[in-house]
Amino acid sequence: MTSKRFIAATILTFASSAGFASEWSGVGEAGLVMVDGNSESQVVNASLTFENSREKWDHKLKLAATSAESDGTKDAESYLANWDSQYSLTERTYLFGDLRYFDDKFDSFEAIYTTAFGAGYKIFNTDTMKWKVSAGAGYRTTKLEETQEKQSGINYLITSDYKYQLTETATLLNETRVEISSDNTFTQSIFGFAVAINSSMALKLGYEIRYNSDPAQGDLHADTITSANLVYNF
Repeated sequence: MTSKRFIAATILTFASSAGFASEWSGVGEAGLVMVDGNSESQVVNASLTFENSREKWDHKLKLAATSAESDGTKDAESYLANWDSQYSLTERTYLFGDLRYFDDKFDSFEAIYTTAFGAGYKIFNTDTMKWKVSAGAGYRTTKLEETQEKQSGINYLITSDYKYQLTETATLLNETRVEISSDNTFTQSIFGFAVAINSSMALKLGYEIRYNSDPAQGDLHADTITSANLVYNF
Protein backbone atom coordinates (compact mmCIF):
# COMPACT_ATOMS: atom_id res chain seq x y z
CA MET A 1 0.00 0.00 0.00
CA THR A 2 1.39 3.42 -0.94
CA SER A 3 1.90 6.14 1.67
CA LYS A 4 -0.91 8.22 0.13
CA ARG A 5 -3.39 5.32 0.32
CA PHE A 6 -2.29 4.50 3.87
CA ILE A 7 -2.92 8.09 5.01
CA ALA A 8 -6.36 8.13 3.34
CA ALA A 9 -7.34 4.73 4.79
CA THR A 10 -6.19 5.74 8.28
CA ILE A 11 -8.15 9.01 8.17
CA LEU A 12 -11.31 7.18 7.07
CA THR A 13 -10.87 4.58 9.82
CA PHE A 14 -10.42 7.27 12.49
CA ALA A 15 -13.43 9.18 11.17
CA SER A 16 -15.61 6.08 11.32
CA SER A 17 -14.51 5.13 14.84
CA ALA A 18 -15.12 8.70 16.03
CA GLY A 19 -18.81 8.54 15.16
CA PHE A 20 -18.04 11.22 12.61
CA ALA A 21 -21.10 10.64 10.46
CA SER A 22 -23.59 11.09 13.28
CA GLU A 23 -22.35 14.19 15.13
CA TRP A 24 -20.47 16.75 13.07
CA SER A 25 -20.38 20.35 11.97
CA GLY A 26 -18.48 21.90 9.12
CA VAL A 27 -17.19 24.94 7.26
CA GLY A 28 -16.80 25.29 3.50
CA GLU A 29 -14.72 28.00 1.82
CA ALA A 30 -14.21 28.99 -1.82
CA GLY A 31 -12.68 32.03 -3.45
CA LEU A 32 -10.12 33.77 -5.62
CA VAL A 33 -6.41 33.61 -4.75
CA MET A 34 -3.41 35.65 -5.90
CA VAL A 35 -0.05 33.87 -5.59
CA ASP A 36 3.36 35.54 -5.49
CA GLY A 37 6.69 33.74 -5.06
CA ASN A 38 7.85 30.65 -6.97
CA SER A 39 4.67 31.05 -9.03
CA GLU A 40 2.70 34.15 -10.05
CA SER A 41 -0.88 33.30 -10.92
CA GLN A 42 -4.52 33.93 -10.22
CA VAL A 43 -6.04 30.76 -8.86
CA VAL A 44 -9.20 29.34 -7.34
CA ASN A 45 -9.14 27.60 -3.98
CA ALA A 46 -11.63 25.56 -1.94
CA SER A 47 -11.62 23.85 1.43
CA LEU A 48 -13.86 21.80 3.70
CA THR A 49 -13.38 21.49 7.45
CA PHE A 50 -15.38 19.04 9.56
CA GLU A 51 -15.39 18.96 13.36
CA ASN A 52 -16.71 16.37 15.79
CA SER A 53 -16.84 16.57 19.60
CA ARG A 54 -17.79 13.69 21.87
CA GLU A 55 -17.19 13.78 25.62
CA LYS A 56 -13.42 14.35 26.05
CA TRP A 57 -12.63 13.87 22.35
CA ASP A 58 -12.38 16.54 19.64
CA HIS A 59 -11.77 15.50 16.03
CA LYS A 60 -11.06 17.70 13.03
CA LEU A 61 -10.73 16.81 9.35
CA LYS A 62 -9.61 19.41 6.81
CA LEU A 63 -9.52 18.95 3.04
CA ALA A 64 -8.21 21.74 0.80
CA ALA A 65 -7.20 22.26 -2.80
CA THR A 66 -5.68 25.14 -4.76
CA SER A 67 -5.40 25.11 -8.54
CA ALA A 68 -3.87 27.68 -10.93
CA GLU A 69 -3.82 28.03 -14.69
CA SER A 70 -1.81 30.49 -16.79
CA ASP A 71 -2.56 30.75 -20.52
CA GLY A 72 -4.46 27.45 -20.35
CA THR A 73 -1.59 25.59 -18.67
CA LYS A 74 -1.77 24.41 -15.08
CA ASP A 75 1.35 25.79 -13.41
CA ALA A 76 0.57 25.67 -9.70
CA GLU A 77 -1.50 23.48 -7.42
CA SER A 78 -1.61 22.14 -3.88
CA TYR A 79 -3.65 19.57 -1.98
CA LEU A 80 -4.12 18.99 1.74
CA ALA A 81 -5.71 16.28 3.88
CA ASN A 82 -5.28 16.69 7.63
CA TRP A 83 -6.79 14.69 10.51
CA ASP A 84 -6.32 15.87 14.11
CA SER A 85 -7.67 14.22 17.26
CA GLN A 86 -7.47 15.73 20.74
CA TYR A 87 -8.21 14.14 24.11
CA SER A 88 -8.84 16.52 27.03
CA LEU A 89 -6.94 15.82 30.25
CA THR A 90 -8.15 18.95 32.06
CA GLU A 91 -10.03 22.10 31.04
CA ARG A 92 -6.80 23.47 29.55
CA THR A 93 -4.49 20.53 28.75
CA TYR A 94 -4.90 17.83 26.12
CA LEU A 95 -3.12 15.11 24.15
CA PHE A 96 -3.24 15.06 20.35
CA GLY A 97 -2.57 12.88 17.33
CA ASP A 98 -2.04 14.39 13.87
CA LEU A 99 -2.00 12.82 10.38
CA ARG A 100 -1.28 15.02 7.36
CA TYR A 101 -0.76 14.76 3.62
CA PHE A 102 0.41 17.94 1.88
CA ASP A 103 1.32 18.26 -1.79
CA ASP A 104 2.40 21.77 -2.75
CA LYS A 105 3.44 22.34 -6.35
CA PHE A 106 4.39 25.93 -5.40
CA ASP A 107 7.58 24.73 -3.68
CA SER A 108 10.35 22.15 -4.10
CA PHE A 109 8.48 19.24 -2.51
CA GLU A 110 5.97 17.11 -4.39
CA ALA A 111 4.47 15.52 -1.27
CA ILE A 112 4.91 15.62 2.49
CA TYR A 113 3.46 12.89 4.75
CA THR A 114 3.58 13.54 8.51
CA THR A 115 2.39 11.86 11.68
CA ALA A 116 2.82 13.39 15.13
CA PHE A 117 1.72 12.89 18.73
CA GLY A 118 2.09 15.27 21.64
CA ALA A 119 0.43 17.57 24.15
CA GLY A 120 -1.26 20.95 24.03
CA TYR A 121 -2.37 23.78 26.29
CA LYS A 122 -5.28 26.23 25.98
CA ILE A 123 -3.82 29.62 26.93
CA PHE A 124 -7.17 31.38 26.51
CA ASN A 125 -10.55 29.67 26.29
CA THR A 126 -13.23 32.33 26.62
CA ASP A 127 -16.15 33.34 24.41
CA THR A 128 -14.10 36.30 23.12
CA MET A 129 -10.65 34.76 22.76
CA LYS A 130 -9.46 31.22 22.13
CA TRP A 131 -5.77 30.36 21.81
CA LYS A 132 -4.20 26.95 22.08
CA VAL A 133 -0.65 25.76 21.40
CA SER A 134 0.80 22.28 21.07
CA ALA A 135 4.10 20.48 20.58
CA GLY A 136 4.94 16.92 19.69
CA ALA A 137 7.07 14.54 17.67
CA GLY A 138 6.51 11.98 14.95
CA TYR A 139 7.71 10.88 11.53
CA ARG A 140 7.82 12.68 8.18
CA THR A 141 8.42 11.48 4.62
CA THR A 142 9.13 14.11 1.96
CA LYS A 143 9.18 13.44 -1.79
CA LEU A 144 11.32 15.89 -3.75
CA GLU A 145 9.69 17.32 -6.87
CA GLU A 146 12.65 17.29 -9.28
CA THR A 147 14.47 14.07 -8.35
CA GLN A 148 11.54 12.08 -6.86
CA GLU A 149 13.91 11.22 -4.01
CA LYS A 150 12.29 10.47 -0.64
CA GLN A 151 13.63 11.87 2.63
CA SER A 152 12.34 10.30 5.85
CA GLY A 153 13.05 10.85 9.52
CA ILE A 154 11.98 12.15 12.90
CA ASN A 155 9.77 15.22 12.75
CA TYR A 156 8.96 17.76 15.47
CA LEU A 157 5.65 19.61 15.29
CA ILE A 158 4.65 22.95 16.86
CA THR A 159 1.18 24.44 16.30
CA SER A 160 -0.75 27.53 17.33
CA ASP A 161 -4.49 28.13 16.84
CA TYR A 162 -5.81 31.62 17.66
CA LYS A 163 -9.29 33.15 17.37
CA TYR A 164 -10.42 36.56 18.61
CA GLN A 165 -13.97 37.86 18.37
CA LEU A 166 -13.54 41.57 17.64
CA THR A 167 -17.25 42.35 17.44
CA GLU A 168 -20.46 40.40 17.14
CA THR A 169 -19.78 39.89 13.42
CA ALA A 170 -15.99 40.34 12.99
CA THR A 171 -13.36 37.70 13.85
CA LEU A 172 -9.56 37.57 13.66
CA LEU A 173 -7.97 34.15 13.03
CA ASN A 174 -4.50 32.66 12.85
CA GLU A 175 -3.30 29.08 12.40
CA THR A 176 0.44 28.40 12.47
CA ARG A 177 2.18 25.08 11.92
CA VAL A 178 5.93 24.42 12.13
CA GLU A 179 7.42 21.05 11.11
CA ILE A 180 11.09 20.64 12.04
CA SER A 181 13.32 17.88 10.67
CA SER A 182 16.99 17.46 9.79
CA ASP A 183 16.29 18.01 6.07
CA ASN A 184 13.96 21.00 6.13
CA THR A 185 11.87 23.19 8.40
CA PHE A 186 8.44 23.91 6.98
CA THR A 187 6.35 26.77 8.38
CA GLN A 188 2.78 27.54 7.37
CA SER A 189 0.94 30.50 8.88
CA ILE A 190 -2.59 31.47 7.84
CA PHE A 191 -4.08 34.82 8.90
CA GLY A 192 -7.76 35.55 8.44
CA PHE A 193 -10.30 38.31 8.99
CA ALA A 194 -13.93 37.18 8.72
CA VAL A 195 -17.11 39.25 8.72
CA ALA A 196 -20.41 37.42 9.18
CA ILE A 197 -23.18 38.09 6.67
CA ASN A 198 -25.72 36.01 8.60
CA SER A 199 -25.69 32.98 10.90
CA SER A 200 -24.44 30.68 8.11
CA MET A 201 -22.36 32.81 5.74
CA ALA A 202 -19.34 35.11 6.02
CA LEU A 203 -16.78 36.93 3.90
CA LYS A 204 -13.16 36.15 4.76
CA LEU A 205 -9.89 37.81 3.76
CA GLY A 206 -6.84 35.60 4.14
CA TYR A 207 -3.07 35.87 3.95
CA GLU A 208 -0.94 32.72 4.03
CA ILE A 209 2.83 32.26 4.26
CA ARG A 210 4.51 28.96 3.35
CA TYR A 211 8.23 28.87 4.18
CA ASN A 212 10.84 26.18 3.59
CA SER A 213 14.28 26.55 5.15
CA ASP A 214 16.00 24.41 2.49
CA PRO A 215 14.28 24.71 -0.91
CA ALA A 216 15.71 23.29 -4.12
CA GLN A 217 18.28 25.40 -5.95
CA GLY A 218 16.55 28.18 -7.85
CA ASP A 219 13.39 28.10 -5.72
CA LEU A 220 12.45 30.80 -3.23
CA HIS A 221 12.20 30.11 0.47
CA ALA A 222 8.68 31.51 0.77
CA ASP A 223 5.37 31.68 -1.05
CA THR A 224 2.56 34.01 -0.04
CA ILE A 225 -1.10 33.52 -0.85
CA THR A 226 -3.70 36.28 -0.56
CA SER A 227 -7.34 35.17 -0.74
CA ALA A 228 -10.89 36.46 -0.55
CA ASN A 229 -13.32 33.67 0.30
CA LEU A 230 -17.01 33.10 0.80
CA VAL A 231 -17.50 30.96 3.91
CA TYR A 232 -20.49 28.72 4.64
CA ASN A 233 -21.07 27.13 8.05
CA PHE A 234 -23.17 23.97 8.25
